[in-house]
Amino acid sequence: MRILQVGLSHNPGGVESFVMNYYRELVKYDVQFDFICMYDTLAYEEEIKSLGGMVFYVSNVKKHPVRFRRELLKILKNTNYDVIHVNMLSAANIVPLIVGKKAQVSKVIAHSHNSSTPGILRNLLHCFNKPRILRYATDFFACSEVAGEWLFAKETMQSERFHVIHNALHVEKFFYQESIRQEIRKKLNVEDKFVIGHVGRFEEQKNHGFLVDIFYEIAKERKDAVLLLVGDGELKEQIAKWREKGQVGRPVRAMVVGVPNVGKSTFINKVARKKSAKASDRPGVTRGKQWVNVDQSLDLLDTPGILWPKFEDETTGMHLAFTGAVKDDIMDVETLACHLMTLLAQRYPDALMTGYKLKEIPTRETEENDVAYGYRLLENCALKRGMRISGGEFDTERMARVLLDEFRGGKLGRFTLEIPESK
Repeated sequence: MRILQVGLSHNPGGVESFVMNYYRELVKYDVQFDFICMYDTLAYEEEIKSLGGMVFYVSNVKKHPVRFRRELLKILKNTNYDVIHVNMLSAANIVPLIVGKKAQVSKVIAHSHNSSTPGILRNLLHCFNKPRILRYATDFFACSEVAGEWLFAKETMQSERFHVIHNALHVEKFFYQESIRQEIRKKLNVEDKFVIGHVGRFEEQKNHGFLVDIFYEIAKERKDAVLLLVGDGELKEQIAKWREKGQVGRPVRAMVVGVPNVGKSTFINKVARKKSAKASDRPGVTRGKQWVNVDQSLDLLDTPGILWPKFEDETTGMHLAFTGAVKDDIMDVETLACHLMTLLAQRYPDALMTGYKLKEIPTRETEENDVAYGYRLLENCALKRGMRISGGEFDTERMARVLLDEFRGGKLGRFTLEIPESK
C-alpha cells in the first residue's frame, strides 16, 4: 500500500512527529509513505528517504493555489496511490481534498489535528469550507472528539467513517535519566536554577503568552526561576518582541463600531465562535459596552450602534430607516414603506415585480408625490398577497411591515441605496 501524506511542514512539530511515529512502524508491514513538501526542506526528510519514501516539492498553496493544485493533481495521476492522507489544522485550505477526489483516489482522508485557529480570515474560510469537507473526503480522522467537532459536522462524526486516532509514541524515549538531566542543565547554564520548561511550537493553541504571564508571577517569588521555551513557529518573533517591550501575553484590544442593526454583535459572535454578545434583528439591543475575548491575542469591544447627531438631508435618515438602523416606532411604518416602494419601483422594478408577482409597475402620475405613489404600489402588492381587512380594504399596514422585513432580510434581493453622484 502506498499513501501520500499532505500537510507536513519543515518544523518537526506534533503533526510531523505523529505521522513519523506511525510511518516507522507501518513501513515494516509494506506500507509506504510519500510526502508533499511546500517548503525548502521537510521535517525528517533524510529519515523519510532512508525508509524508502519519496518527497515531492510543490508550490506553496497559500501563495500559488492554482499552481499547487495542478502540481498535486499531476503527482496523483502519475503515481497509483491507494490513499491520500490530508493532515489539517483547519478547513481554511481544502484544496488537497478536492484534488484527491478529482484524481479518483479511492481513499481521501481528512485528519483533524486541531481545535481552533488564529486569524479572522482563516476562521471565515474555515466556517465556509467545513460543510464542504463531506463532499470530497471518504474518511474522517481526528486526534480527539474535540478536534473532530472542530473540523467535521455532527452527522459526519456519527457515521462509521469517523475515527479517533490517538497519538501513539514510544514512552521509553522519555524515561527519566539523571545523567542526561545534569548534562543539559550544565550546557544551558541553569545548574542551580528553578527551571520551568515548555516544548511546543509557537502557535496560538500552545498559549505561550499566558504561560509567560504565569511565569512572571512565579519569578516574583523565586528569583532563581528560569523559563525555557523550546520550539519554532509563527509567533516566535512576536513573543520575543513582546518580551522586550514587557507586553508578553497582552492581547490586541479592538472596538467594533457602526450604525445600529448592521450585525456588529453577530460579527463578534462569529469571530469568537460563541454567543457572548446579545444579538437580534432590531436596533437598540446592545445597551452598553462589552468586552468579548476571542483568543489570547484578541479582545473585541461590542458597542451600541451610533448615529451622527444631525442628518444633512432627509434622504440619509430615510435610508437608515429602510435598513432598520432606526427604530420603526419613531416613524410611521406605512409612510416609510411608501418611500421604499417608490425607490424600488424607480431603481429595481424587476425585483419588485418578481418579489410580489406584479405583471408591471404602475406608471407614476404627474401629481403624485413619493408617498402617494408608494401607497398605490403598496395596495397592489397587498392585493397580490391577499392582505385585506374587514370591509374589503387592503391591509396596507401589514403589507408595509412585510415589505420592510423582506427588504431587510434580503428576500427581495441585494440593493444599493446610495449611488455616487455623476461628474
